[in-house]
Amino acid sequence: MKSDYLRKYNFLDECKDYLRTINFNGFNDLEDSKYDHMFQRAMDRIKSAVDNEVYQHSDNVSYEIISFVIAVKVIQATGNKRLLKRFVLYESMVVEQSLQSDFDDENIRNILLKKFSDLDSVEKDGSEYKVLVSEYMTMMSQFNEPEWRLVNQKVDHGFVLIKKSKFIRLMRIGIMKYLEKMISSNHLKLPSMFDEYVVTARGFLEDFAVVPMSKTYPPCMVSIIDQINRGENPNNISRVILTTYLLNRGISVEDVAETFNNTPDHDSRKTEYYISKLVGYKSYGCSKIESYGLCHRNEKCGNIKNPMHFKD
Repeated sequence: MKSDYLRKYNFLDECKDYLRTINFNGFNDLEDSKYDHMFQRAMDRIKSAVDNEVYQHSDNVSYEIISFVIAVKVIQATGNKRLLKRFVLYESMVVEQSLQSDFDDENIRNILLKKFSDLDSVEKDGSEYKVLVSEYMTMMSQFNEPEWRLVNQKVDHGFVLIKKSKFIRLMRIGIMKYLEKMISSNHLKLPSMFDEYVVTARGFLEDFAVVPMSKTYPPCMVSIIDQINRGENPNNISRVILTTYLLNRGISVEDVAETFNNTPDHDSRKTEYYISKLVGYKSYGCSKIESYGLCHRNEKCGNIKNPMHFKD
């Protein structure tokens, strides 16, 4: 594989092989002050993930790979799931951008497909890619927007025909899952030289915007907001339930939209559009919320029939 791909896809197994070719010996080498700039690069990557800022790859392959390895180890050491999810989401979005130009390369496309999906390869049909309906359903399960539903796709003889840009977004989900699993496992005791960086990384979250929680919010809404604040992706009905509740409390479309800023696959323009379509709808009642398995009734709820009647 060309080193240029390794520069952009730092999580591939081939990156380990590359580090061996340059005689990089892991933690022992990192104690050398000549690697200090790579620690700084790693911290920049983590900070960019928290702040959702643009990350530019350098032209140095080893610089990118080693800084990625350091960043992963620092995040593991923090033990902070919210930081992990922000980093995973951000890195997958950076990969998504790189794939816009690389996906037409059959070699890199098939390598990524084999690693991050159940597909060995995909057949190109003109400007579209063919994926079995069953495989598409598995890949798109993380998306909530109506545009991803099977009924809104072009289907031909058991295959879903997908434009390149949408296929790349599906790939991003596989990459997110892989990175989260990778970072969540293989925890090693780190040398003391990592300590200051771990403390710094934890500090990045101090200014991280979380959705404010009111004491007057019922437990069902608190549960959904907790999901968002953990960087998780509430399903579509959870989003609708929370949105209609907040709108009925008199919160503006713009402020409700900001509630979802931390969710994976966030698109502020589309989010605001879908929220505006729910203006005027009543808040879901407790029985309906319970039917979706989203009720978390406690003693403070009493016998209310609608979350709007909740009082702390």
